[in-house]
Amino acid sequence: MRNSLVFVGLSGLAVGFAFVFASLHRRDPAPLVRPVAASRTSAESPAVRSAPPPAPDQARSAQLFDRNRGMPSDPELAEEFERLNLDYFKNILPATSVRWESGLADLGPLIADHFTVLGLTDGTIILINPLVERDADQRRRALCHEMTHMAVWKQDTGHGPIFQDQLRHLAEQGAFKGIVASDEEKDAALATLRQKHAALEAEERALRDDRASLDRTSQAAVDAYNARVRRQQEAVAEYNRLVEQYNLLVSYPDGLARERLNPRADGTLR
Repeated sequence: MRNSLVFVGLSGLAVGFAFVFASLHRRDPAPLVRPVAASRTSAESPAVRSAPPPAPDQARSAQLFDRNRGMPSDPELAEEFERLNLDYFKNILPATSVRWESGLADLGPLIADHFTVLGLTDGTIILINPLVERDADQRRRALCHEMTHMAVWKQDTGHGPIFQDQLRHLAEQGAFKGIVASDEEKDAALATLRQKHAALEAEERALRDDRASLDRTSQAAVDAYNARVRRQQEAVAEYNRLVEQYNLLVSYPDGLARERLNPRADGTLR
């Protein structure tokens, strides 16, 4: 009896990383400049200290808020804001202007290389980057992030524990698609994916080499080879599942603290 045809589904076996390095992060607006107590070098001549200028991204943020203040909400964003406020915030958030702001596109590079700001709030206005207009999941994550800032603004204007706890609660309720994870957990997941990716590539190369020299007159050899192919395909499916999971880990809108960015040699952030 003729041996069965060798089925080798090599197409698509080498699946590259499809990570979505989402940047659902928000930058705080320019802080109010508080008076600095002067130290006296003598009883007659006080030393005057001038407040440092705001960082470029903070100055730009202030400009964006100023030009949107008093403007009406985008109807689509306003509707989604109202639904989220009712369903997940117990309707405690005040009526807020929620607007698309294309200027957020040039804000990210002022903070770090390859960094994108998708949402921004000063506690009274929410600005959303039009980049997410056609991506419902990204838009929902960005909006939930900024609404969480508004909800805890009096307790935490940054990305501290209070903010993180509230956002975690939203994730658990299903307000947005994302998985809560620490930086360590994200790093561990990425390391695992890289290992699996290397193993998949090595096995694909081996399968290609072995297919050329396969003894097709031996049914046992053909069956063994096809079994390897099936295991490889199952491994690829599992790898893709882990990639999808990792995408949710990195797209979880937990914020990006300035101190987590690496400074450039000139002292600015990158």
